[in-house]
Amino acid sequence: MNYFLTIDKLTMDRWLKCQEGDLTALRVDPAIGTEEQDFVAWELVNQNYVETFGVSRKHVRYLQLQKELLLVRMEYLISEDKFLLNRIDDIEREMSTVFVSDQPNANITTTFIYLSKFMGYRITAETISVLEFFTMVEEYGKNN
Repeated sequence: MNYFLTIDKLTMDRWLKCQEGDLTALRVDPAIGTEEQDFVAWELVNQNYVETFGVSRKHVRYLQLQKELLLVRMEYLISEDKFLLNRIDDIEREMSTVFVSDQPNANITTTFIYLSKFMGYRITAETISVLEFFTMVEEYGKNN
């Protein structure tokens, strides 16, 4: 496969595109690859991330919500209880906020600015690997 498969090779700009749903960003050559290969590559990249950095509390909560949503949807299919539609909406709403920062206006651009100040040089999404970025974030957290 002609893909970026590890977080030490994948740049942050490509990682962010994948987070938004564009898995073609994993392709070394955008013209070569299939949707199925894109998905397999994304699974490998995610596995590499989890092996390196572990799973955060937010990720654990998101997975719990996914499981709960699936169970409630199955219960709705069986019982057709309209009340469960409200519960499904509640779970989906909570899922959409799990990764929203507690700090107002905190976003990836702000993170790059703080990391650039911390490191003493400009850091951009196009030049830094996912591994380097999250390692810097960890180090920044230890020192501040």
